[in-house]
Amino acid sequence: GKGCIDGECVYPQCQSVTCGPNETCAAGFCYPKDCTHEQCPEGAVCAHPCGDPLSCPGRCVEELCAPVVCGLGEACVAGRCVEPSCADSSWNGAETDVDCGGGTCPVCALGKRCVQASDCDAPACTSGRCANTSCTDGAKNGDESDRDCGGSCPLKCAARASCTQGADCASLICRQGACTAAACNDGVANGDESDSDCGGEFCRKCVAGKACRRGSDCVTGVCTNQVCAS
Repeated sequence: GKGCIDGECVYPQCQSVTCGPNETCAAGFCYPKDCTHEQCPEGAVCAHPCGDPLSCPGRCVEELCAPVVCGLGEACVAGRCVEPSCADSSWNGAETDVDCGGGTCPVCALGKRCVQASDCDAPACTSGRCANTSCTDGAKNGDESDRDCGGSCPLKCAARASCTQGADCASLICRQGACTAAACNDGVANGDESDSDCGGEFCRKCVAGKACRRGSDCVTGVCTNQVCAS
């Protein structure tokens, strides 16, 4: 953001730059204050787009484009030289929305149309719109391993859903990129087991010293302080 110097808001790149009385600083460069085309709106400065004051008159450009000189047939948008169609206020070419997306134009803002996340200045493309990720949006995005599950989502993925690690899965087992169902011989405390491969409704009873939730989890029938008694 801007800093305050001598009562004026100044961009960080301009805080050590001293311009002449008829100049203004943008992106670390000095430009003439008087434009021949129009008075520049907020966020724009007067610059000579061809780089030579004698060859072309000054005009208002966005501040990020002030130090940029693009080639013939190119336009500057957000500090980048792009195809003219990326600055014509129309939805055309490979764009996914007006003047953005598609790989050749700048990325699209939140809420704009998209085909994939790379079209967006946002972490996800959900239902054709640039969006923030959510664990309830019905799409696989963010760090989810499958749709709305795994990763940092509270819901763990069911059997056969995609995974990258055991923590993505309800069974805590990820094999060859897919969650497996809990089993009584998988070496992991999962499903309704109270300890590894024992306890719960379907697996064998747990021996003394194993974790339990109730007496029925244990061979002895006694569960004390969540441990099967001897």
